[in-house]
Amino acid sequence: IENTFNTPISMLNAAGTGTITVNGNFSHAGTSAFRLCSSTAVTTTTLNIKGDMTLSGTSSFDFNVQNSSSTTNTLNLGGDLSVASTALLTNTNTSKLGVFNFNGTGDGSTAALTQTVDIAGSNASRNKQITFATKSGSYVQIANRNFELGTSSTLTVESGSVFDCGYNGTDGWALLPVSVGTST
Repeated sequence: IENTFNTPISMLNAAGTGTITVNGNFSHAGTSAFRLCSSTAVTTTTLNIKGDMTLSGTSSFDFNVQNSSSTTNTLNLGGDLSVASTALLTNTNTSKLGVFNFNGTGDGSTAALTQTVDIAGSNASRNKQITFATKSGSYVQIANRNFELGTSSTLTVESGSVFDCGYNGTDGWALLPVSVGTST
């Protein structure tokens, strides 16, 4: 997605329910935001990505830019997550956390059976107000750097899933709070 128009892309901006399924990879390289929701009304949005998700350039992905406890915004990712240092994954809504599920299937024995997480973003708003979860059957591994949870974000490793910090007997990555936020 490369939005060159000066307005962000929003799945929903009024009351309703919306689901989009991407049967391949989702790549956002535009300068405007991609938003699951930009409404305070009762909304439910779901974005299912069966492949990889890549945010590059100065792109941003925001679960909801409005403060509302009436919204439910979910991203289900079956592949790898890669966020460039100049890109942003966030949830501006401070009243309701965005839901980010790693729901691929794998055992970590090969790259194809491992979901990797590589978030290089340096923006102070990165990874905030998001509930991350590894779903049953998924094998998720941190790649290339520590995985930082932003303000009010959490990570739940559900039964039947694996969250691998990449420890190889000597080195590995860590799960840390963003230095300017608080996380659990």
